[in-house]
Amino acid sequence: MAGMSATTWVIEQTEAVGDRGMVSAKHHLSAKVGAEVLRAGGNAIDAAIATAFAEGVVNPAMTGIGGGGNMVVYLADQGATAAIEYNMRSPAAAHERMYDLLEGVDQDGFAWRNTRDEANLFGYRSVAVPGTVAGLCLARERFGSMPLAELVAPAARLAREGFELSFYDALIIGRELHRLRLFPASARTFLRPYQDGWKVPQLEPPDLIVQPDLADTLELIGREGPAGFYRGAVAAAIERDMRENGGILTAADLSEYEPRVHRGFVGQYRDHGIVTAPWGNGGVTLLQTLKLLGGFDLRSLGHNTVPYMHIFIEAARRAFADRYRYVADPDQAEVPWRGLLSDEYAAERRASISSSRAAVDEPGDPWRHQQAPSGRAVIQGEPVAASHQTTHLCTMDARGNAVSLTQTLMSAFGSRVTIPGTGVVLNNGMMWFDPVPGTANSVGPRKRGLSNMSPVIAFKDGRARLSVGASGGRKIINCNTQIVLNVLDHGMGIQEALSAPRIDCSTAEELVDDRIDPAAIAALATIGHRVRPRTDSFAPQLWASPVGISRGADGRFHGGVHRFYPAMAVGI
Repeated sequence: MAGMSATTWVIEQTEAVGDRGMVSAKHHLSAKVGAEVLRAGGNAIDAAIATAFAEGVVNPAMTGIGGGGNMVVYLADQGATAAIEYNMRSPAAAHERMYDLLEGVDQDGFAWRNTRDEANLFGYRSVAVPGTVAGLCLARERFGSMPLAELVAPAARLAREGFELSFYDALIIGRELHRLRLFPASARTFLRPYQDGWKVPQLEPPDLIVQPDLADTLELIGREGPAGFYRGAVAAAIERDMRENGGILTAADLSEYEPRVHRGFVGQYRDHGIVTAPWGNGGVTLLQTLKLLGGFDLRSLGHNTVPYMHIFIEAARRAFADRYRYVADPDQAEVPWRGLLSDEYAAERRASISSSRAAVDEPGDPWRHQQAPSGRAVIQGEPVAASHQTTHLCTMDARGNAVSLTQTLMSAFGSRVTIPGTGVVLNNGMMWFDPVPGTANSVGPRKRGLSNMSPVIAFKDGRARLSVGASGGRKIINCNTQIVLNVLDHGMGIQEALSAPRIDCSTAEELVDDRIDPAAIAALATIGHRVRPRTDSFAPQLWASPVGISRGADGRFHGGVHRFYPAMAVGI
């Protein structure tokens, strides 16, 4: 209103700088663990593995050894890329009629049909086969330089000694109090006894979250590798608790699990190579968006100007339309990967972008650019809102290696089930699947769901130059894409790139950070965009939450984190 002035709450993170390496993670304790590994002579892969195990201890709502994830790697000495996909997989006994359907759609997941007791969203029947231990151990075997026991030891120590509860931990625990209290092992670990019930642990003085059973499990993994989790006493304990409480995950499911290894989906943006997660993750959509945008001079348009935002929205809309039409688990359906990422298809889709009007976001036909028969249509369910029950970390070392790694339990504390005697919080990965029979993404045995994880590394001249990733459900994809643009097109430092206002095109409306000029937002609406201003804040978090590392021409490392998250970047 004219003639009025109001205060503005400005929240920002400072940028970390290092000469020999950098770790950027969603918790200060896990970031420090990774930095110590680098200081001790470990490479970026070692640092990422140690950070990921530690993150599962100190950020237990977001990740843990009972979940899954995706890692992409740049190996400087080989000039090579790699990706390890260790997402959760449905158990062998899963079938498309395993949930009783009710009227309406859920409001706490992917807007599937409601199920009786929300059995696909939490509890024992929501659990899928975890992949984190297998994925991290395979990464160490293939690319690490330090013994597994040394990389797991800091996480085990944090679990045994405990860590102080932060305001953010209390917030997440408070939101999940009603479900955590249903599972005795979870309540004993994460809640505080109160008369005849449970309450959130206190902040003053801060309570410690202590996880001695998890410490024992981590030490076992350190000694025995994946066998310490997928076989033996831990696997038996998981199967026993599942059987006693109506779950379907078995020791056989655990012993049969294997992560998948690939070179990653690799592309080019300007003068940088780009590698991201392959297959049914978010990487294909990120790369397709960058490929479409590569035909425009975005730098000359100016960051977040109306022409710039219009072009970004049009490219992102086309990539998402193709995603919802074609992308699926390649074990379950034919997917035109080569067509989606081909130069010819990008040129065809780019030619349909008007400079002055928004277009209807219909899918194209990538099959015409791939020597393969047309696959069946795949319509995937997606979240109603962003979900932050995921974590991300980035590492770089002085040799030029880098890791970008996203891990998740799905919802906060996953299934909310902690297996007694192991400290393992299990995922609720079955919520990835449509509980209604007869669809391409219906529940079935040994299936992987469509994931939004899109960890990304940009490299040039034999060195990693940028490692970026985020939590935040499907908002991850556009978030990571815009950070790449901010650094490579607009020359931003990493913290500036992470904190800059963003747009998200993954829903029916284009969500626009309300820090962007209101006149520019109105101009987007005038040319046909369905814009909706939204605020970035501590809670509710309506945007993806990124972390990242960049490396300058002088060889120094720069680390940044989301300004509204208690994360940390640590340089050495």
